[in-house]
Amino acid sequence: MKSLQIILTLIIGLGLNTSESLEKKINKASIIETDSYKIILNNVSDSIAIAKRAAYYTEHSEKGNLTKDREGVNVKANVPKGPKGQDNSGITLAFGIDLAAGFSKASDRQKIANTIDAKGYLREWIMRAPATRGSEARTWLKTEGNECPVFNEAQINNLYEFGYEFFLKRAKKRLMGTTGYKIADVLPEFRLTEDEFDDLALDPNAPDEDYIYELLADIAWNSAQFARGRQNKIAQALRVDQDTLSRAEKQIIRLNALRILIDKKIIPTSRTGRINRLGWIDSKVEILKLNNY
Repeated sequence: MKSLQIILTLIIGLGLNTSESLEKKINKASIIETDSYKIILNNVSDSIAIAKRAAYYTEHSEKGNLTKDREGVNVKANVPKGPKGQDNSGITLAFGIDLAAGFSKASDRQKIANTIDAKGYLREWIMRAPATRGSEARTWLKTEGNECPVFNEAQINNLYEFGYEFFLKRAKKRLMGTTGYKIADVLPEFRLTEDEFDDLALDPNAPDEDYIYELLADIAWNSAQFARGRQNKIAQALRVDQDTLSRAEKQIIRLNALRILIDKKIIPTSRTGRINRLGWIDSKVEILKLNNY
């Protein structure tokens, strides 16, 4: 009953035709569900949906909400498919912690297990899950791995922090041109130095709470979105040369520059992912303006 009330509230709030029955509205609409919200996007313009997401992220400003909403939180491991049916993912924990992409080594698995204080069966399961992809990984989950453990809220939050650190390092290496892979490294003329990357932070004493870093980690969560030439566009968007501006003013400029890349689909993602990112950026820009950092 509570879920139906939430959906009805959203239908009214988003301005959909309420003369139809709720059941018909639900059948016609696309309900995107995560651990923290339900929102109906079909029959709603992007601008309205973005404004709704901005309001949501202003109210729910906790670190990690963007990535959790965009990736979708799963309390059990799964093998997700891409928005166009791509089936290249491996066994994935919570939201985008893909055991076949970046976390296949025993040392990586130990870090994951340590992050969530996994013991006994849970630790053993994480260590033995194969680094296979697609249908093969899905078959393993249905047979040998069918007793997949359930992750609690604290473990999911810890997995986000683990992923945040991992993917922010990925973003940093690409922006500095130190990965050794031409497809991912920023061109020499656009590369950031160590000091320039550190200066992206709003507060050097609390970089883990920084909006730019959080957004860069979210983009790097999908490797292809931070490669194949897009990394050069991202690096250029981060370049602000006016030394007289405050850190907050620079952060606003950078967020809006990245917003343009996302809005124009230069950084590709699904419609819901794009709307989430644009709404999140708008909420952070308004917070920065209101707080007068």
